[in-house]
Amino acid sequence: MRIGLLILFSAFVMLVNVPAITQNEQQTVKNCEVVNGDSIPVVEYEPIIISADAKEPTKRQVEKYNRLVYNVCKVYPYAIYAKNMLNELNDGLSKIQNENEKKLYLDSAENALMNRFEKELKKLTISQGKILVKLIDRETNRTTYSLVKELRSTWTAMFWQGVGRLFGYNLKIEYNPNLNSEDKEIENIINKIQWGLL
Repeated sequence: MRIGLLILFSAFVMLVNVPAITQNEQQTVKNCEVVNGDSIPVVEYEPIIISADAKEPTKRQVEKYNRLVYNVCKVYPYAIYAKNMLNELNDGLSKIQNENEKKLYLDSAENALMNRFEKELKKLTISQGKILVKLIDRETNRTTYSLVKELRSTWTAMFWQGVGRLFGYNLKIEYNPNLNSEDKEIENIINKIQWGLL
């Protein structure tokens, strides 16, 4: 009798400790795997961010990171807009055969962009501008220099590269989170933005 109670009690304890699958989790079950004749559900959860720092960051490091978060959040929407605008421009240009009409189309698009964003973009800091140049490369897979060269001319691209260099910009810089630690931090911040954490 005691053995039966012990088994019943053990079964009850095991059932209580098994996490229950909620209604939302039941909907995320994609498939089941069979292991040793048992069906085990495979459940996909939202991604989580795991980071481990070897030591507590200094106040200066925290301020620098917070400033980077602010700057990325400020310029990321411009990079997304640039990607969408480039797609629209490419679609529009593909329908135009005449070179003069293409030039007029690009001029009108440039004027529309200037009217909409000139005041806002002039207020960006140098740090925000550098991040924007990187994020445009991230979103379009092309450097800002190559975009200006393709859409305007080589001379225009060279001119703006020269002006940019006077202010510490490099329009030819490529975004690479695998090699550059700041780009890696920017990528983590963008992931947080996309997951709704920022």
